Amino acid sequence: MGHLHRRNRIGTLLVLALLLYEAASALAAPISYTFDFYGNPVPAARSYTMERIIDGSALQTTPLREPRDVAVSPSGHLFLADTGNNRILKLSETFELVQIIDSFSHQGTVDTFAAPVALYVTEHERLYIADRDHARLVELTTTGEFVRVIGPPQTDLKGTLPEGFNYRPFKVAVDAGGRIYVLADGIYEGLIEFDVDGNFRGFLGAPLVRPTLLERFWAQIATKEQRSRMALFLPTEYTALDLDQRGFLYVAEKNEVRRLNPSGTDVLRRNGFFEPMGDVPTAVEHRLSETIRPSAFVDIVARENGLYSVRDRERGRIFTYESDGHLLYVFGALGNIKDAFGVPVALDVLGERILVVDRGKSALLVFEPTAYGQGIHAAIREYQAGNYEGSAELWSEVLQHNLNFDMAYTGIGTALLRQDSFAAAMASFKLGNNRPQYSAAFGLYRRDVI
Repeated sequence: MGHLHRRNRIGTLLVLALLLYEAASALAAPISYTFDFYGNPVPAARSYTMERIIDGSALQTTPLREPRDVAVSPSGHLFLADTGNNRILKLSETFELVQIIDSFSHQGTVDTFAAPVALYVTEHERLYIADRDHARLVELTTTGEFVRVIGPPQTDLKGTLPEGFNYRPFKVAVDAGGRIYVLADGIYEGLIEFDVDGNFRGFLGAPLVRPTLLERFWAQIATKEQRSRMALFLPTEYTALDLDQRGFLYVAEKNEVRRLNPSGTDVLRRNGFFEPMGDVPTAVEHRLSETIRPSAFVDIVARENGLYSVRDRERGRIFTYESDGHLLYVFGALGNIKDAFGVPVALDVLGERILVVDRGKSALLVFEPTAYGQGIHAAIREYQAGNYEGSAELWSEVLQHNLNFDMAYTGIGTALLRQDSFAAAMASFKLGNNRPQYSAAFGLYRRDVI
């Protein structure tokens, strides 16, 4: 009997060791990967590699201190918020220092910044700066000439703003109509909206409060005293903000992304295997009844052809999705390995390049797409332009780099569907595990046959 118990104990330990190994493998997902239909990380070809590091030495200026943001103008100039030095660095498209903006003339006196943490450049080449510790937005021309200051939101309606509200803006965006959207510390009502004249208009798109299933379960069985000690279901604040070319607002909070229309309604498409959430909890976690910390999005950038990229604070990764919510690629990590980040805090794009502000390295990191990444972009671009045959050919080339890329099969199937090649589209959707699209193609195929 003792031998039997010992064998059972050894067997149990072996099973636990295997599960722990699998969990560690899930945590240590390859730097470049996607997720399959079941939520398992699948290795992928590298989509981006580091092209250069731009620090104070490269710019022939004093070292950067606590850089916090970067913005690209329509003319191709870069603006870097060197927050700790209370200055904005203007760079050329070839990453050369053009101008240092550390002061401006305001009401006949020289004014300066106090922790400029966020930047936005409009299509009319106006630079907006979230001057956090001065509790204001500063609008300049892209050559540094003063335009105006927009102070804290003001209203006579009692209860509109939190009691004792201390305005600390940390994100800003401006639409084509001149409306200004701001994220500020301690604001849970959504985006602060100002009109074209800088007047406070209210809040837009408040995050929804979603208690988890476990929280709901405990709330139902807990005593009154226990419920009183439970954490309140407080709303959360947005942590990321950007505008796309059509004027829709991309925002993020925790590991959720939303695309808000002008009325604040979320219109984001979520047609991928999983919602755009960054890293996906795996089956291994469920077997262990453990939870690997979810992604925490702290910046987002809207890109051409409906793409958008989000940066995850937890593991330093950048996730890129297409307009229907399919994950295209992931890259980045924290640590000392090649192309890894120190403390990445912001991102933007310059053409197909991805720019990452790394506070830990006190630098701007420039990443360029590989042939694999360029192929993905080209396939989507051709599809958006109506060149479905060309798009399918480009997706086929992408598969030569990564045969496990389900999105490529979906891309081919979608292009074939547009060309009324229903049977071939069904085959591609099956390879890509795209059940809804397979059903749609099958319905069209069946209609033709009958």
